[in-house]
Amino acid sequence: MIPLFCFKSLLNFLNVDLSTTNEILHPKINSWTAHLFRTDNKNCIIFLHHKSHFYFVIFGVKKDDYTKLNELFLEGLITELKKCFSINSFQENLLRSKFKGIQIHPKSNYNIANNYISSLITTLKGIQSLENYGNEVPLEEYYEKHNIFNEDWILKELDNLFN
Repeated sequence: MIPLFCFKSLLNFLNVDLSTTNEILHPKINSWTAHLFRTDNKNCIIFLHHKSHFYFVIFGVKKDDYTKLNELFLEGLITELKKCFSINSFQENLLRSKFKGIQIHPKSNYNIANNYISSLITTLKGIQSLENYGNEVPLEEYYEKHNIFNEDWILKELDNLFN
């Protein structure tokens, strides 16, 4: 299981019961941070990998999606890797076989990830506003067509994402 540190807004939105999880004060290298934000009248979750700062966004999340958060996370990750790096079926199967699920924790004190994820949301919304001034395109459509910030992420990290 990989640790997923969630901002309070996401925990409240998903109505997560944290009484069954062990608190991790210091994130491990393979951990992620997630945050809920709204754009174009949709709830969205942004996920950020702590070590690499690789991120992806899931659009149109509903409250009952908590029950399938593992599936949403894995499918969102694979979709983004295909978009950015054209991963092959062997790499996709490797990810699927290594993924054992996520374990939700309250937001950590890992300020680098927390600040970076907040900056990413602001940047994504800002780029959308500048690019689409006078020609409103939903952020989801813009995001699917553009590769923002993830170009520098190295595929060799694939094998270590869930270890």
